[in-house]
Amino acid sequence: QTHLGTSMPSGGGHIINAPLIPRTSPGSVRDVVVSRKHLDEILGKVSVLPKAGEATLGELHSVAYACQHGAGPFEDVFRNILEGRTPAFRHPEQLGISAICVDLSSLAALNKSA
Repeated sequence: QTHLGTSMPSGGGHIINAPLIPRTSPGSVRDVVVSRKHLDEILGKVSVLPKAGEATLGELHSVAYACQHGAGPFEDVFRNILEGRTPAFRHPEQLGISAICVDLSSLAALNKSA
C-alpha cells in the first residue's frame, strides 16, 4: 500500500493526517492529506537531525512550544527546520515530528536578525 490510514477506494489514494498544520486561529487545526512517500520524506529529514545530548535537553523545547512562545507560525518554523535554515535537534526518546527540539533563545535571535 502506498498510502497510510485508509483504503485506496475510500481515501482516493491519500491519507488524512491530523493534526499537522495549524489554521489561522490559535489552537485550531485541519486535516491534511499526505501520501506515504511524502510522509517518509518528511520523517527521513527528521531522523537525520542531530541527536540532542542529555546536557542540552533541558534547554530545548518542542516546535509546538516554541511556536506558542514567539518562534513564529508552525508551518514557517517547520519548513525552515526541514530546509536546514533553522537549527534543530532530535529528542532521543521520541519519534516523528514530536521528536524535533529547538533552542527557543536561538530561534528568537534568528527571527530578530531576519
